[in-house]
Amino acid sequence: MDKRKLKIALKICISLLFIGYLSFKVDFSMIAGAFRRINFLLYLLSTLIALISNFIIAGKYHFLIKESPIKHSLFSLIKINFITRFYALFLPSAVGREAVRWYKVTRNQDGRVLFLSSIIFERLTFLFVLILCAAVPLYFYNSKPEITVLKTRLVPLVFISFGIIFLALSFYFLAPLRLLVESVARRISASIVQKFDINSFLKNFSLPNIKTASCVIIFGLSLIWQLFFLSRMSTLMAAASLPLTLVDVAWMGSLVLLLQTLPISFAGIGLREGAYAYLFSLYKLPPEKGILIGVLFFSQMLIMASVGGIFEFIER
Repeated sequence: MDKRKLKIALKICISLLFIGYLSFKVDFSMIAGAFRRINFLLYLLSTLIALISNFIIAGKYHFLIKESPIKHSLFSLIKINFITRFYALFLPSAVGREAVRWYKVTRNQDGRVLFLSSIIFERLTFLFVLILCAAVPLYFYNSKPEITVLKTRLVPLVFISFGIIFLALSFYFLAPLRLLVESVARRISASIVQKFDINSFLKNFSLPNIKTASCVIIFGLSLIWQLFFLSRMSTLMAAASLPLTLVDVAWMGSLVLLLQTLPISFAGIGLREGAYAYLFSLYKLPPEKGILIGVLFFSQMLIMASVGGIFEFIER
C-alpha cells in the first residue's frame, strides 16, 4: 500500500472512531426525527449561499493574477474552485484543494511560483479573517460560565496564531525580512538540495501588484466571504430551529470551520459533528442537534463537490 492510500485509510479509520464514539453518546432516532422537521426551504437557501460564495474565492484569485503571466477568465477560476471542492473530499482539506488549484491554474502556463505565492497569501488572509471572526465574538461573550472557560483556554492559541500569520504576511511587505529569509533559504538549499535553483524560485516568489489598495481588496473579499459563510450557517441553524444568535453562530461556525481544516479525518467527518455536538452542549442543547448541523453542512459540501465533479468530467 502506497503512502497516499495509507493516509486515506488512516483518515477513514479516525472518522469511524469519531462516529463510533458519538454513536454511544447520542440517540439516532432523535436525529432522524430532527431531519424530518428540517425547514427544507431554509436549507436550500443556505445551500444557495454556499454555492455563491465560490464566486468570491474565484474573484480573489482573479484579482491576484491580473498582472501576472497567468491568463484565466473569472468563469474559468470559478470552475476550478468547484473542481477543488471535488478533490477536497479525498485530499487533505487545508493543502489538497490548493494543490489542485495550483495545478489547474498553472497548467501549460508560466508563473507557477508566482501563483504559489498568491495561494499562500490568499490562505493567510483567509485564516486571519476566519480566526478574527471566531475570536472577537467569543472574547466579548460572558453569558455562560462554560463558554468563558473555553474562551480562557483559546485566547493564548489565538494570539499565537495571529503572531504567526502576521510574521508570514510580513514577508510580502518588509524588505529586510524578505532578504533575511532569502539568505537563510540559500544557505539551507546549498547544503541540502544541490539541483534546486533557489535564486530563481525566490525571485519569482512574490506578488507584483501587492500594494496597500490590493491588500485592502483581498482582505475585503475575505471578509465578504466570511459574511456569506455566517449567513449560510445562520440560515442552516434556522432550518434546524436552533435558538442561537448571530454572535453564537459567528464564533462557533468559524471555530468549527477552522477545526475541520485539520487533515486528521476523511472530509472532516466525525470531527465536525463531534465539535458541534460538544459546543451545543455548552448551550444546554442536545448533542443530536450538533450532529444534525454537521451532517447538513457535509451534505452541502457534497453538492458543491458534485458540481466540481461535473466540471471535471466535462473538462476531461
